Amino acid sequence: MLCSSFAIAAWQVNVYRLGANRVLVYLYLVTLVGLMASVVLLGEDLGVAKIAGAAAILFGVYLARRASSEIARFCT
Repeated sequence: MLCSSFAIAAWQVNVYRLGANRVLVYLYLVTLVGLMASVVLLGEDLGVAKIAGAAAILFGVYLARRASSEIARFCT
């Protein structure tokens, strides 16, 4: 419970410091952490569909971060 409280507090501090638009993109990475934990800790199979889903998530996060940095550069 203490670890969860720390994670939520750290998340909220970063939302406050960096802004919701920049931080919320990383919320999609929670799924990847769950996938990695299930493979490592529970011995789940890592199939093609899971790898493709992970690649899609990472590509989406990359695109969102790239787009937000280009918008920030354009506005300043």
